[in-house]
Amino acid sequence: MSEGAANSGRGTHGRLGGTARVWLLTSGIAAAASALYFGVVIDLAQPTGVTSIPWWVFVALFFAAEANVVHFHFRREAHTFSISELGVALGLFCIAPALLVVAHLSGALLALTLRRRQRTIKLAFNLSQFALSTCVALVTFHALAGTAAAGDPRTWLAAFAAVVLSSLVGVVAVTVVISLAEGQSHLHEFPQVAAVATLGSIADTSIALLAVELLRTQPLGLGLLVVPVAAVVLAFYAYSRQRARHEHLEFLYDSMRTTHGTRDIDVAVQEILRSARRMFRAEHAEIVLFTGGATDHAVRCVSASRGEHGLIDTELSQQEQIAIAVVVSNEQAVLLPRGRGPDDLDGLLAARGLKDGMLAALRNDSRVIGMLLVGDRAGDVSTFGPEDAKLLETFAGHASLLLENDQLEESLAALRELQEQLRYQAYHDALTGLPNRAQLAEQLAQALEAGRAGAAHALLFLDLDDFKTMNDSLGHAIGDRLLAQVGDRIRTCLRPGDVPARLGGDEFAVVIRDAVPGAAEEVAVRLVQALRAPFVLAGREFSVRCSVGIAVVDSSTLTVDELLRRADVAMYSAKAAGKDRYSHYERAMDDRVKHRHELGVALDGALDRCEISLRYQPIVRLEDGRAIILEALVRWRHPQHGFVEPNDFLPLAEASGLIIPLTRYVLRGACEAVSHLDGVLSGGEGESLCVSVNVSPTSLQSTSFVRDVTEVLGLAGLDASRLILEVTETGLMRDPVRTAHVLRALHRLGVQLALDDFGTGHSSLDRLRDFPVTMLKIAKPFVDRLADDPPEATFVEAILRLGEALGVEVVAEGIEHGRQVTILREMGCQLGQGFWFARPLEQAGVGAFLSGAVVPLRAGSRRPPRMRADDALDDAASAAE
Repeated sequence: MSEGAANSGRGTHGRLGGTARVWLLTSGIAAAASALYFGVVIDLAQPTGVTSIPWWVFVALFFAAEANVVHFHFRREAHTFSISELGVALGLFCIAPALLVVAHLSGALLALTLRRRQRTIKLAFNLSQFALSTCVALVTFHALAGTAAAGDPRTWLAAFAAVVLSSLVGVVAVTVVISLAEGQSHLHEFPQVAAVATLGSIADTSIALLAVELLRTQPLGLGLLVVPVAAVVLAFYAYSRQRARHEHLEFLYDSMRTTHGTRDIDVAVQEILRSARRMFRAEHAEIVLFTGGATDHAVRCVSASRGEHGLIDTELSQQEQIAIAVVVSNEQAVLLPRGRGPDDLDGLLAARGLKDGMLAALRNDSRVIGMLLVGDRAGDVSTFGPEDAKLLETFAGHASLLLENDQLEESLAALRELQEQLRYQAYHDALTGLPNRAQLAEQLAQALEAGRAGAAHALLFLDLDDFKTMNDSLGHAIGDRLLAQVGDRIRTCLRPGDVPARLGGDEFAVVIRDAVPGAAEEVAVRLVQALRAPFVLAGREFSVRCSVGIAVVDSSTLTVDELLRRADVAMYSAKAAGKDRYSHYERAMDDRVKHRHELGVALDGALDRCEISLRYQPIVRLEDGRAIILEALVRWRHPQHGFVEPNDFLPLAEASGLIIPLTRYVLRGACEAVSHLDGVLSGGEGESLCVSVNVSPTSLQSTSFVRDVTEVLGLAGLDASRLILEVTETGLMRDPVRTAHVLRALHRLGVQLALDDFGTGHSSLDRLRDFPVTMLKIAKPFVDRLADDPPEATFVEAILRLGEALGVEVVAEGIEHGRQVTILREMGCQLGQGFWFARPLEQAGVGAFLSGAVVPLRAGSRRPPRMRADDALDDAASAAE
């Protein structure tokens, strides 16, 4: 009888999974068996002429047959053969047909559950196909034998046909269930398996017919059948064992030939493990290799049904060290079958989820080079046995020869070197070579632990100022080179033991160990100063600044993320204070950060909600007091916070990218406002009112800026010469080449260009000549000194002489006293701007100012009245604008 050993559930072919398809087939077989049993078999009568045998004898016979079977393996599955056909053939004559089916199922059920411990799905399938095969045998026998009595040759032929056919039904059922379980056809195996099953059925039927004849004529002669029955069983077992040995040797030769000559040790070990799994029909195979005498550190490779991984460096667990010690002390393979008693190696298998296993040492002539483990017999047919252990010893010997050669030590050394490189890459930044965020997190965790013990550590968070704009304008290749040089400079600023890191982008960090009072501040100062020195890339100089935040590791329950957040908050506080500096974390900063975040969210929709408005501050001619230019200033009235100072929201707009649409909005509003005011101007004949707009460095780097200016001028109907764009020295020098290109394009368009806050930024007179500037604006701090007693006019005079040499107009900003006006006129300054003349005006107030306001030009003149009540805002904004 052929029995299925399908390890169902692995297939994924088709719409149903392997388990579902096996259950469907089992249900069909059970239904067919039930139909034959209740429709035909139950009404059949036992043949006459032979002594009946009690049904429980057949139960015992079928139990013995199914408890001792022979397996023929194919891939991961097996066909199982037994002498149960002997019981079926004998039962055709010596027991009622219905009882024969019941006896077969009862004996098989006991054997499959008590002895072979089959799973539910396999038990259901095997019992169903036993019932169908037995019913087929009974129906075939009675159909061919008819009413013939025992001893009639017709019954002999009927018995041979019935048993062979029932056996083939079993073979077909098992072949189909294996195909369904694996998701691929096994019909090519059917002829070989059918031939073996047919020969076994003929032999079993022959012995059964001899027993029937002896029972009918000479019952005492049944003892003579012991020898031939035993011979058939032994021959069957011998054939199966010899066949298994032949298959193992052939497989061993093929697998070793496949791996022989493989120079890559990782590939060779993986192939050895796959071969081991196929040979022993195992779910898991694993190799542990070590060099020298060390057994606590090794490399491991695993091949399992749950997945594979190549050689990895690993520290061996205590269970693994015990296992290695056991296999090293044993000359033979260590066998751990199912149903064993407690063993020292049970923990090793349990850690891998294995139910059974075998272990063998990998040896060369002088020492053990590793260990081979296979586990979980696939197919659930049986567990590993002594024959498997002997075969594993042979397999391990061949594997050792393949692995032990002159290149093994080199391969393992190269593997460790590669793993060290991968470990280095996992903890270091590829661009700068500095530790990365992952290693920084580990360093911070150690620092926090030390901080709880009382040690003093600190974290510095460093961010390059305006790097994004520079990176976008220069190109990422130069930006990466710049970051690499920044990393080099950071290294030079640190003390022994301090740990630098790159977090990503233009963000860096430094862990300050043993931070004595003032140590973190000293490092922060060195970092800021070191980055101020020009960087030379591609033959050009670049100016870089940074902001640094400092957070101290205290004894509180800080986490790594919280410490990083504190340093980040302090860094943003340094940026808000003017950049190019450092700042300490304070708890009050959290409220400012929260407020800043709320403003940033609100600013995103402020234009759409019409919360952004414009003010205009006149620039007057000091000679006659006439207003000839209006500087457009942006204002934001927040629904909850009221007026928000430009110093608070303009940096937010710059950082978030909103500065570009905001600048476009200001340009459009300013040009339209001046165009509407043309009829109000009371200047000289042919003189037109101009408007100036501040432009951020980010807008200057925008590829669409020149196009936006052209479009705005066209929509407003304003001549380009009446628009003045104000830029700062810092904005010019961020990317001088790109900026010069944009400014020349604007100059060709006819737009005037003013250099705002001149004297406070970073520029050189040589580079200044490269820009088509038509106006210089003297910064307010220099004008303020003219109100001192005595006045300090050195810087103002120098700027006026420079403007005269360059042929550009000069505007004095921040004039608040009449004395300043007098001194400026005497020094030859042409234009002035400040609260002495007018505060920033709404558009409606501009018309009134231009048409009738008296502009004071002498020290004794009375200051003009304020045009609005919100003077506090104007006072706060004057320095920024």
